[in-house]
Amino acid sequence: KGRAAGQWAAGGGGGGRHPYHPPPMLRELERKANLVESEVPWDVFSREDIYRQRVFGGKGGKHSLTSPQDKSKYGCFSLLLYASLVGLCMNFTLERCPVHSVFRVNTAVETTLLRTGFAFEPAPRYLLDVATLGDLSDWMLQALPYVAAPQDVPNLLASQVRITVRRMQMLQNQNPRFSALAPTVWRSISGIDPASAAADFDNRTHFGAYRGPRWCNASKRSCDGGELISRHSFTSRTVRQCQLSCTQARSPQLCRCFTLVDDQTCELYAMPEELLREPAEQGGRGCEASLAPPLGANYTDAYWPSMSRFEFQDSKLGWRGTPGAVTSLARLPPWGLRYEVQQRLEGGLVPNDLAALAVDFLVHNANYQVYTWCQVTFQTTASGEVKAEYHLFSLRVSKEDLKMRAANVAYPMRLTDLGVAGVAYLVALGLVAVKEAEAFGALGIRALVSPSALLVAASLATHVAMLLSRFVYLSSAGFTQMVADAQEADLGGLSGAKAKFEEQFAAYQVFVLFAGLNLLALWWRFAVVVGGVLPFCGLLIDTVRQAGGQIFILIVVACNIFLAMVVGGHLMFGKAVPSFHSFQHSLTTCADMLMGELTSFDEVRDYSPHLGRLFCFLHLATFVFVLQCVSKAIILASFDDACARAEQRRSQAKNGPTVFSRIKNLAVTRALADAWERSKPTRPVATKSATQRSCLSVLLYMVFLASFFVSTHHAINVPYNYAMQESVVEALEEPSFGEPGSAEFGRLRDVTNPREVSLFISEALPSMMFNASPGNFGGEENFLKTYHGSSDHSKAHPQLVIKDWNALLGLSPVRISVRYSHLQEVYADEAIPGIVPAGTLLPVRDPAPTEVSDEGTRFTPPIKEATSVLSIFEPKARKVIEQYCEYKFAYGSTDSGTPTGFSCMLGMDYNATKSQLEEMAGAQVVNNQTVLLAVDFAVYNAWADAVLYTALVFQFQPSGEVITDIHTSSLYLATYHSKHWPRIASDLVLLLLTVFYFGLSVHGMVRVAVDQWRGSQALAREQGPVARVAALLRAVLRHIIAEPFTVIDLASVVVLLVLISQWLTIAFSTLHTTWSAPDFPEWTEGRCLKSPFCGDDEVLSAFYAAGLKMKQVSRTAGAAAALLIFRAVGLTRMHSHMRVLLLALRNAFKDIVCLGLITFLTVMGFSCMGYVVFGSSVPSFSSMEGALLSCCQIVLGLSTTFSLNAFTFSRVAGTAPHAWVFAVMIIFRYFLINLYFAVIERHFRTVEERRVEGLRALGKLNADGTEVSDTSTLASLRAWARASLSLQALMGKGAPRAAAASGQDELIEDIGQRQLAAKSARSPKAADGLADAGDLSAPVEERVTEDVVQKVGNFKHLPPEVQEWAIACSREACRLVDESAGDLDGPGQDDAQVEASMQRAENAIAQRRKKAATESDAALEALTPKLQSLREYREDQESLAWYIMKREAELKRLEILKEQKLAQLERLKETSRSLVAGTAEEERPPGEDG
Repeated sequence: KGRAAGQWAAGGGGGGRHPYHPPPMLRELERKANLVESEVPWDVFSREDIYRQRVFGGKGGKHSLTSPQDKSKYGCFSLLLYASLVGLCMNFTLERCPVHSVFRVNTAVETTLLRTGFAFEPAPRYLLDVATLGDLSDWMLQALPYVAAPQDVPNLLASQVRITVRRMQMLQNQNPRFSALAPTVWRSISGIDPASAAADFDNRTHFGAYRGPRWCNASKRSCDGGELISRHSFTSRTVRQCQLSCTQARSPQLCRCFTLVDDQTCELYAMPEELLREPAEQGGRGCEASLAPPLGANYTDAYWPSMSRFEFQDSKLGWRGTPGAVTSLARLPPWGLRYEVQQRLEGGLVPNDLAALAVDFLVHNANYQVYTWCQVTFQTTASGEVKAEYHLFSLRVSKEDLKMRAANVAYPMRLTDLGVAGVAYLVALGLVAVKEAEAFGALGIRALVSPSALLVAASLATHVAMLLSRFVYLSSAGFTQMVADAQEADLGGLSGAKAKFEEQFAAYQVFVLFAGLNLLALWWRFAVVVGGVLPFCGLLIDTVRQAGGQIFILIVVACNIFLAMVVGGHLMFGKAVPSFHSFQHSLTTCADMLMGELTSFDEVRDYSPHLGRLFCFLHLATFVFVLQCVSKAIILASFDDACARAEQRRSQAKNGPTVFSRIKNLAVTRALADAWERSKPTRPVATKSATQRSCLSVLLYMVFLASFFVSTHHAINVPYNYAMQESVVEALEEPSFGEPGSAEFGRLRDVTNPREVSLFISEALPSMMFNASPGNFGGEENFLKTYHGSSDHSKAHPQLVIKDWNALLGLSPVRISVRYSHLQEVYADEAIPGIVPAGTLLPVRDPAPTEVSDEGTRFTPPIKEATSVLSIFEPKARKVIEQYCEYKFAYGSTDSGTPTGFSCMLGMDYNATKSQLEEMAGAQVVNNQTVLLAVDFAVYNAWADAVLYTALVFQFQPSGEVITDIHTSSLYLATYHSKHWPRIASDLVLLLLTVFYFGLSVHGMVRVAVDQWRGSQALAREQGPVARVAALLRAVLRHIIAEPFTVIDLASVVVLLVLISQWLTIAFSTLHTTWSAPDFPEWTEGRCLKSPFCGDDEVLSAFYAAGLKMKQVSRTAGAAAALLIFRAVGLTRMHSHMRVLLLALRNAFKDIVCLGLITFLTVMGFSCMGYVVFGSSVPSFSSMEGALLSCCQIVLGLSTTFSLNAFTFSRVAGTAPHAWVFAVMIIFRYFLINLYFAVIERHFRTVEERRVEGLRALGKLNADGTEVSDTSTLASLRAWARASLSLQALMGKGAPRAAAASGQDELIEDIGQRQLAAKSARSPKAADGLADAGDLSAPVEERVTEDVVQKVGNFKHLPPEVQEWAIACSREACRLVDESAGDLDGPGQDDAQVEASMQRAENAIAQRRKKAATESDAALEALTPKLQSLREYREDQESLAWYIMKREAELKRLEILKEQKLAQLERLKETSRSLVAGTAEEERPPGEDG
């Protein structure tokens, strides 16, 4: 037995579920005694393994035995429990990760940071354009004040602005050849990282001297040692005037001191920095701690500003705890900050030896209650380049948190942070943990090597880690506590605010990371549970599990190749190509190339044409073709193995209890099954349609498609509409606002804040209205600028034109719509001193701030709107709105009875319109109360014969972000005119054919229903009326869904009918039928009575409503086009190979749905992790929909919208983005995508085998495997007959015969399927035995005998009693078939009688089956106690065998150890003998011999 155990362990035995793969050394355990310490891991083996070992001996390894059934099955309870856990965990996580709020604020702050320029000639330059120290100084002076304290936005400066300066130590140039060119060099060529806490290379000396706001003076003293700049005389307030003159004196040198010569004269002096003295060395009043210039004795008075040096601080007070010279700017308006920055720049803030500079400050958004730590860093390289980077870290500090912290509620707050949903989540987690613990207990130590158990452990560990990190975050909320305690003080003046924020944010990031990992593991675990319930899903997971090891090896190889390509690309192209200039950029570029981003290919090709092309080709060919195909081969092989194992498990467990069998045994389930059986259709349903096979049907369908595309082209006319839209959008984007070269200069695409919106409305909009068409025709003014409604030219009206051919409609053609929200005061308990004081007016936030979306017509949550001018808090805006506007139907209103804002109409007079818009801009119509401003108008283009409605919408978000959208919709008013006869003809043809195809679909369903109703008349009394109706509905539903193209046919015609109804609603609407250009454009009382409209604003609202309907028509037309094209694919089934492909796809549909479910669960895991971890910084992950789309983009390689650079530019710190992207690529590209190929390939192979077997059975296959071609006259007659039958079916006649004629290919497939089933179900001997069963007219006892049954292969292995029982059952079944067939032999029977006979036979068989099931259940209940006792005996025997084998193996190990010790003892004896003999030889005297 010990030898057998050793052979069994070395042979790899151990079952399929827990295989043990010993190392090669263990296989030679008996031959090599020195490997005796490598024990066999008996704890890994299961009882089934030992039982097989006892039965089959040492050769019963895993390759020769059937794999044991997996015991880790999941039922419906587990599925519901995990689904509840997923939902509760998602709710718990997303409530504590305010991704959307943080992203909104980050976007607004980032926009202000990146779109605030510091230079505007010849082109605007922004933060990321900083490249030199001069650019850095300009950005600090021109942009930083407006970035830190922007105007008219809800993001307020919440702290001082800290500036950290680090300088490099300079050394003498030791190279004598170039020392004359560069006397000094940097001590470290790598520079200083702004985030580094080490100060080894920092220059610690003080530098510079900047002026402060205060002034110092000394009596009887004068400025000494400086250079006289100028001399000034004043008649009054001499000291104050001299101070202003000294402050403004900057050229050529700074004024740092002035002497008051007399009461009206002063002298200004420039003092070099080296002459300034410490405060203790020089007297003065007013600023004892300030630097002072050298003073001389005189009878005059000396004055100088307070001055300070930039002192190096090693106390970690700089940005993120780094050393350096730290200076702070107070919380001031932009002009105050600009003055402070200017003083520091003049004092030497940016020296020549600057190595790094960091600027950071806190911003608070009261609407979202979010604090943002804005950080901007500049690093200077040894080459002279300045690199600018920025980081945005945000935290949400709600008023509930502040109240809890203000009340000093610490640990209770951490407990109440759970809430009801959190408690439910913990309960569900506990139930899952208990259930998984039971599974662990059943596995024992084998759980350590089970992949499923390890996944469960990882999932539970991430849950615990997330909860612990949340507790740590609540414990380290020092910044929240600081804000709560700041009731009487200004937060900006509190020391350590940024340090506390950094500590709390670090804890929050840890929580977010664990929360994302937890969601990823949870969704993966849920996919495994779904696989335990749904068999095919479990098969897919088993495939992934089996292929995991080989794919891992392939990934290791791929990583090595990828690293080689990264290093090679960096070395070859890094010197000249920006995409490869660093290792990180090379890594990102190579990864982006795998996702389809090939922009770097052009750079590499331009640098080195031949080498660049070769590099890119090798990189793409290796990963996209070679490794992808290798992984596909691995998945295909693993999928075949998994299918084989699943078939074995299914055959072993077919009589065992399952979840579904237990459900079927319930009384309620049995009753429902009986009702379902009674409602079964009495006759088979024909699912094949002859109308999809004939040439006539193909020709008719082509006409149908042509009419559809012609009609949709005339209705939508995409090319003309696009041209009109581009013309109008270009006219909106061309005008500029602001002075050229100033910070306010820009165009529509540059609008980022409310101030720029006001400038655009007051300056660019009039230019668009009146100056968008300056051209003339033939030297004369454009004739479209005059309204040609009447022949009386004395009453001609002007007309506004855009881009020469687009005429604006109406005398008041442009409408401005403004919507305001209600404001509420901030109460004392919600105020933040110094930032949001009590009494501040903020938009209503109940329960969250209102966001604008969906073209500016949807507000989330619903807006509490200001509906009267009295609700506008800005006095000037209230006055202007009351003068020019009216609260009525505005933009977004589809009828004149629904007010949607303040509507302000603009007329045709340039001066009046310009004055009105300037007054609106000057009165601050756009303020912190504005939520929406829309400019809409309609233009008519005679070339396209259409009206284009255009709306320019500015959405003011609570985060301070301004979103600009342009929405257009075109409309044809003269739809059906005599000159439009092609459109009318195509529409009529489309309508008739749509009704025709809809009639065919309905006719097929009615025919099936009538046949079913007639066929069930004979059994009406047995079934009952309810069962008959249910059977009828089942037959109709089966007719629809049995064939995919039947569903597509019905769906396409239904969508087309909806499209036609929508189009007719628009074509015969009031706007189309009644509105036209009148002779005189004024809206008189008579015109209002004759027209349903009375004003240009009503016409605009009507065009807006019609535009919405046209968008619905466009969407419906797109859906209809897709369905019709899919439907056209069914016409290709006339070709056999195409039919095989379509049939394979149809058969694989259910498997693809299961695989799609697994894919969806996997995608949800990655999407949830990406949304939680990256959503606050990356735009593509700011919503769950965006995260799902980003995952799909990575898989499909849509790099135009996504790449790793998106992470880099959004400043997601760490390696998490790269790890996440690579994990998504590996899981999807190497596993899931290949599974789709495996599923389709398996079904395609099966369908092709069936077709070949069917052709072989019908004799239509040659010896070489090709089909037999039939070119005889009989074949021509058959083709003519099929065409005739198809024509009859098309006209509604002869449908059964047509279906029969067109079903030859299906017959071939059915025959092939039966042939394959027969081959797999019985041996050739059995087939011969069934063929020789004898005459069917003989008695049953003579036809079914032991001689006939013995030819079945497995019959001889049955016990004698079972053989007798099998023969008796076979005779009984044969007798029942004979009786049922006898009812069908009578003459004159119609279809109804035949169906009734078949139904009676089925009912009889069902009754017998039910009776047999009852008897078998009773027998099983009687045998259950005995089977339980037998099972206990078997387990005892297995346990005994377990210990016997283990003891014998231990004895064998001891025997081998004994032999080893004996061998060592013998070697020791031999060595001792040789040593003794050698010593004796040495001691022998010289001259003596042996």
